[in-house]
Amino acid sequence: MRQKAMVLMAAVSLIVAACSTSRDLSITILDDDGRPVAAASVTVTGVESIPGGSGSSDGEGLALFEGLSGESVTIGVEADGFFPETVDLALEGGVNEVTVEVTPIAFELSLTVRDDRDQAVAGALVGLNGLDAEGVTDASGTAHWDGLGGESATREVTVSVEADGFFPESSEVTLTREPTVATVTLLPIAFDLSVAVVDGDGSPISGATVDLSAFDESSATDDSGRVVWSGLAGSTPTQMVTVSVEAVDFYPESVNQMLTRDGSEVSVQLTLIPFDLALQMTDAEGSAVEGVVVGLAEVGAAAQTDAAGLASWFDLPSGVAKLTHSAQGYLPGETTLELVRGPNEVAVAMERDPFGILPSEACPAGTTLVLIEDFQDGRTDWGVEAGWAVEPDPTEPGNLVLMASSAPGASEPSGAHAAVHGIDVLNVLVRGVWRTDTGSVSPLVGRATFVPFTNDDGIEIEWTGYAATVAGTAVQMYRNDSTPGETEVFHTFFGDRRVQWPRLGEWRPFEWVIFEGDLAFWLDGQVVMTATDPNPPEAGRIGFAADLHSLDAALLLDNVVFCELTGPYDPGA
Repeated sequence: MRQKAMVLMAAVSLIVAACSTSRDLSITILDDDGRPVAAASVTVTGVESIPGGSGSSDGEGLALFEGLSGESVTIGVEADGFFPETVDLALEGGVNEVTVEVTPIAFELSLTVRDDRDQAVAGALVGLNGLDAEGVTDASGTAHWDGLGGESATREVTVSVEADGFFPESSEVTLTREPTVATVTLLPIAFDLSVAVVDGDGSPISGATVDLSAFDESSATDDSGRVVWSGLAGSTPTQMVTVSVEAVDFYPESVNQMLTRDGSEVSVQLTLIPFDLALQMTDAEGSAVEGVVVGLAEVGAAAQTDAAGLASWFDLPSGVAKLTHSAQGYLPGETTLELVRGPNEVAVAMERDPFGILPSEACPAGTTLVLIEDFQDGRTDWGVEAGWAVEPDPTEPGNLVLMASSAPGASEPSGAHAAVHGIDVLNVLVRGVWRTDTGSVSPLVGRATFVPFTNDDGIEIEWTGYAATVAGTAVQMYRNDSTPGETEVFHTFFGDRRVQWPRLGEWRPFEWVIFEGDLAFWLDGQVVMTATDPNPPEAGRIGFAADLHSLDAALLLDNVVFCELTGPYDPGA
């Protein structure tokens, strides 16, 4: 019995001891103004068992934990809008009462702005993105904020800084419960620019002058065609600049380039200035000459001057122009010109050919020039038979003539020779000169019309010809109508006249007029014969013939001109 009593007493002692170590904890949550904070999350750790484990403060800011075991606890308090708090507490028996004060979340930031030389930057504008806060640095380069709001115990904020003469900067700063101190370094606005200058093929151009007027900078490209500037002081973070480039033999060029803090590169392509030539051909007095044929070896094509004597070429392949020029009435010539790039205006004076005929002097007023044949170009467009050839005048050095003569080694005179031009003319004045130096010659000038028709007698006519011939002192003018194959020729004789016997070695001017059936022949400045054909043929081709009466005979023909008539013409008027 005694033994049972002792066990019971021991058990009671254990129960009493256990009861004497049970503790309660009453926690009151207040803000920094002493006002209760409701709905704060409260945790208690460090005890063996906590009925419920955690809790929240009520409307009075009170949270109660009962029946705690252990001698010390850690109390954690979290509430919206407040920094979290932790309190370590030694527990005593019975009810333990503790007050935990929580501080509203508010951050403090002190920001210093300095330049790249570690000098304070005053007057910098500082913005705190997301906090809707901004400030301006003081003389020490510092801007300060207190009570910056937040929702959590730490906050990431982007700090943006701008200051005159500096590139803007942004920096990420972490705000905590403790005052935050940060520094932002600004770099002075300075640009780097690289300019490459190339030609149309992309090859670098050295020695080109590159100007940056906005910075009062100028420099020449190096062998790689580049100019590089570093540290161009600017006023704004980005800046548009005009890059102007000039180089010898190239057109100047300008481009706009935006400069940024990361550096800029620009390539400027220059266009090579071409060789252009405006050539004016003049006479010895400086008057313009129209119709000059100018050959330019570099282009392989000829040009003809206009009424102002001008011919132009553009984008010539080189600066050397080798010209050949020829014009009716002038001596042909060659000229070599040294050109510069760009426009070249050059006047070249031509020398008159003393034996040539100028177009302005070829035909009388009221007529139109059709053809000049002075043979000074050494050739003829005439269709000539054997015996006619362009030859030097044996008595006038430098003069070329169309000559009819017997073939070398011939045993008898060659008879009649024909030289016909391929131009069909209707109303025409034919003028020129002929000469006989030796022997006896009967010259003839005529016009042949190759338009078949049937005459009044019903005979088919293949061609019709007018002719005026001079045989010694006799001049005859007539018309021939030939049947096909010249099986029959019908002659219409207009008459003959007597003229002065030709003197050897003297030029004899002649003029032959055909106008709507009216014919007139002039020789040595005098009218010799006129006639009227009631049935004139259509337009025909002018030709000449020479009837050589002796082996030494030759006819020289020169300065032949065709003039189209628009009305009756009298050479003596």
